[in-house]
Amino acid sequence: MAGCSRLKLIEIKAPNVSSFDFYHEYKQMAELSFQEPLQMKDLRVSRPGAIDYALGKLPSIMPNLETLSLGSHWLVMNTPTAPRKFLHLKHLSLYVEASPAYDYLSLVSCLEAAPSLETFNLALPQQHKEINSIIGEDPSNLRKMSEHNHTKLKTVKITRFFSAKSLVELTCHILENAPSLNHLTLDTTIGFPRSCATIGRCPTFGMDIMEGRRAVSAVQEYIQCKVPPTVKLHVVEPCSVCHPLEP
Repeated sequence: MAGCSRLKLIEIKAPNVSSFDFYHEYKQMAELSFQEPLQMKDLRVSRPGAIDYALGKLPSIMPNLETLSLGSHWLVMNTPTAPRKFLHLKHLSLYVEASPAYDYLSLVSCLEAAPSLETFNLALPQQHKEINSIIGEDPSNLRKMSEHNHTKLKTVKITRFFSAKSLVELTCHILENAPSLNHLTLDTTIGFPRSCATIGRCPTFGMDIMEGRRAVSAVQEYIQCKVPPTVKLHVVEPCSVCHPLEP
């Protein structure tokens, strides 16, 4: 379901629904009401405040969720701690469109709310010009959250990774608190495959190439040293063919 700017409430009375997609980009939030949501395994929701909504309400009304995709728009406040947990959630995907002041380290709340989580995908939109970049920061100044143990987490991918200090801190937190992690992908591009060999140039869609290079530098300076030998780190850099470094 998508659109419907005046929509205020969606009631679903089908007890056997196991998968549902809801896209609502308007600031007036439409509420979802499921009569018997125990069979729901796969839910995709895109709406303002989607992450706060999911953490606050879904664990109690959809306790058997296994796959959850959230698109959160106009995110200003940091992500709160979840009052309950998704005990069966294994796959979590987030698209976070946030203000420049947003603290990405607060997304640890999402990981903490899903003790069975195995895969975590985080996609970010075009970066703001006002980035609190970590470049030049003393590594000893990176924040650490109280100890968490994301024991089941195996695969993490961050698309449009950039040099924001709190995003680097989130990545370091995952490396230090996910003992089963074996794959970490940090994609500093927009996530599209390289296409310079087929169409002549890789698409950028407004991507800041210089910020992409700062992101690579942030990985090299602050993250690589924390990668254990059991984790395969894959860093996707801006295309050197389409965007060669100036001599």
